[in-house]
Amino acid sequence: METTETKLGWSFWGRWVIWTSVAWVVGMLAAIFLSYLVVNLFYPKETNLIVGICMGAAVGLAQMQAARPWVVLGWGWVWGAVVAMGLPFVLFVIFEEMGIDTGIGSGMWLMGALVTVGGVTGAFLQAQSLRATTTRWAWWIPGAMIAWGVAWPVDGLIGFPAGALAAGAVGGALMIWVLGSRR
Repeated sequence: METTETKLGWSFWGRWVIWTSVAWVVGMLAAIFLSYLVVNLFYPKETNLIVGICMGAAVGLAQMQAARPWVVLGWGWVWGAVVAMGLPFVLFVIFEEMGIDTGIGSGMWLMGALVTVGGVTGAFLQAQSLRATTTRWAWWIPGAMIAWGVAWPVDGLIGFPAGALAAGAVGGALMIWVLGSRR
């Protein structure tokens, strides 16, 4: 199969960063709204799951739209983002229920590790959307893990939504490279 080199530039990167960052905030606001109205009535710790689902869905849909002029990403992209953002929150609550220290300090490291696990799992699902489009599709998996892994400490050190900007910047640069070799 023949491959062609594609040049994506600053317009793609800027769109990716902006759409990812705005969606991160919108997803968080949607999670707060849904948690307050619905989830907290039944079991307050499920708020974490709602945060992951809302933020993941918002980010996945936004990235799908941001990339649309250059590439069509399938629904696996959105599901991958939901898993990448939802899985760490679910596992965190499970660890809390098991009595594992999730407080400040060790809990921050634990959440960072869980974000990385979620990033790998979600990136694997997202990479399937790239498989038919680019020969570099598999590079999305370690690269997205890095992007998600960078977002957590940046958010923790600088504050919300700095992690969204970091994830968008790293992910956007990676996507430019991944899409540079089209099938």
